[in-house]
Amino acid sequence: MYDAPVSTIASVLRDFRFGVARMPMGRRMIPIKLVYAEWPLPIGCSAYNSLMNERHAAHGRRVALLTSGSLTKAIFTIALPIMIANTFGVAMELANAFFLGRVGSDALAAVIMAGAIVFFIMTFGAGLGIGTVALVARAYGERNYRKGEHIGAQSMVLGIILSVAMGAMGFLLTPELLALMGAKGPVHDMATTYLRIAFAGLPFMIFMFQAGAVFQGAGDTITPTKISAFATILNIVFDPIMIFGLLGFPALGVTGAAISSLTARVIGCALMVRVIVSGKHAVRLRRSSFDLDWGVMKRIFMVGFPGAIQMMLRSSSFLVMTGLAAMFGHVVIAAFGVGNRLFGIFLLPGFGFGAASSTIVGQNLGAKNPARAERGVFLIVAYYMSLILAVAIPLFIFSRQVAWVFNHEESFVALTSEVIRFVAAGAVFLPFGMIFAQALQGAGATVTPMIVTAVTLYGVQLPLAWYLSTHAGWGARGVWTANIISGLVNALLMSWMFLRGDWKRTRV
Repeated sequence: MYDAPVSTIASVLRDFRFGVARMPMGRRMIPIKLVYAEWPLPIGCSAYNSLMNERHAAHGRRVALLTSGSLTKAIFTIALPIMIANTFGVAMELANAFFLGRVGSDALAAVIMAGAIVFFIMTFGAGLGIGTVALVARAYGERNYRKGEHIGAQSMVLGIILSVAMGAMGFLLTPELLALMGAKGPVHDMATTYLRIAFAGLPFMIFMFQAGAVFQGAGDTITPTKISAFATILNIVFDPIMIFGLLGFPALGVTGAAISSLTARVIGCALMVRVIVSGKHAVRLRRSSFDLDWGVMKRIFMVGFPGAIQMMLRSSSFLVMTGLAAMFGHVVIAAFGVGNRLFGIFLLPGFGFGAASSTIVGQNLGAKNPARAERGVFLIVAYYMSLILAVAIPLFIFSRQVAWVFNHEESFVALTSEVIRFVAAGAVFLPFGMIFAQALQGAGATVTPMIVTAVTLYGVQLPLAWYLSTHAGWGARGVWTANIISGLVNALLMSWMFLRGDWKRTRV
């Protein structure tokens, strides 16, 4: 390896990857070393150098904040945009339910059944993003930005390849999947149309997941949040137009809801691509970055796959718990549904704090500063716990009044208030289970959280819920009790795994 003249480096810049390019020397290709600390190179274009200087300085500021600046500022810089994005997502789901409820109960049921399958598939994409965040954050923490951007490009390619395969398979098997879920008659027909359109748009959905993960690993959650928020607003605007046939469009009902979601995602992807290639934001991916690199894609998959399995375990266990609750009648399932929606209030900030945890851990391990990574995680747990207590305590105290808001029937209020108290009490375990899991994933130790989740859900929650509700004679209360016990076990196991400290030595 040797240093090459600037003019030579300029000619081979397009082949530049991971700090090594290849320079023609007679009939041979000689590897040359490029030193990132000296980037940008004075290649004779002042505008180009100015842009590269600006990007390099921005990279440095983001990494410095996460690896040596105020931890509180770093945490909320990452977490708040994620919280806002998740809030927009909830608003979109509520808007869809509102508009489709006006079409009819069959239409709403069709979208709910199709949405359960879409959510299950989405968990795979979100899980794959865990590997992307871990590898990109580690590279940025090392200040090896080119390596991080190359990993980011390969993660998008991998996401597109997998989503096209899954989308095609799902499109063909849609009727059978819905039949397995019990869809019949008009509900089955409407759900089939909706789900097939969703599968056709799966590559756009997964691309947005992966692109968001790349930006998160780079320390920028604001840019993808802006794009997601804009796409969500478009979806909400398009929904009534396409569903009810406004502004001269035909009334398409459930099909219109699917088309509006797909259209918004396509526009969001177009904006994301423009941002990525512009070079004005945290991530800039060149055409050469998308050349297939199976070695990098394998690393992303191996790190991210356990995270995907973990998320699928959670979504599948939720379906089983819902089935157990349904055994005890429609009042119980209604109370269970209200409890889950209120539990979602506690989860929303958790996703943001979890993203901050994984990014801070990944970048600080890359910067060879594991002690700061650990301090950051403990601080995040403290912030999350403070927020949960501020909501959980009044929710527990006024559980009956909250239940009454949803329905005035005494049987419903009595049962739902009990569920709400269980939810409020169980929420205090979230900071330990959720944040420590995200921290381990940010370090690249994704197998450990997967094993803990599998043990918690399929070794504790589901068997205990079945035994207490059926054999022990506890009825529906057995389901709520199993939820809170499994949350405690999950918190204890995740805390133990994190405090052991093995994640500090994980290689990715």
